[in-house]
Amino acid sequence: MKKTTILAFFVTFFWLAGVTTLVSLRWSGFNSLSPNEWGDFLATSVAFPLALIWLVAGYLQRNRELRINIRVLKELQQELERRLRASNEGMIRSEASATESASITQIANVTVQERAM
Repeated sequence: MKKTTILAFFVTFFWLAGVTTLVSLRWSGFNSLSPNEWGDFLATSVAFPLALIWLVAGYLQRNRELRINIRVLKELQQELERRLRASNEGMIRSEASATESASITQIANVTVQERAM
């Protein structure tokens, strides 16, 4: 597991433990709450903070993954540029060789024509 995920689990656990401790210590006040008030309490003290914790954890994890992907893409770009340079050098050598072969062929043709005369 990622460090961010583990940290989010710990924060979630301790947050829920704190809310549970608060409710158990002040049960007499919570005992008289209506269902609507219980929903409001749980939404503001449990759901929203936990959603925020996991949103931040997801953002941090995604940010780390994007940095890794950027690094890999830069390495791939460098490799492709290296291969392109090597390919261009090979093409230049091939062109030089073809030019040399053409000139040798031309010299041979001239020599054959001179002998034929």
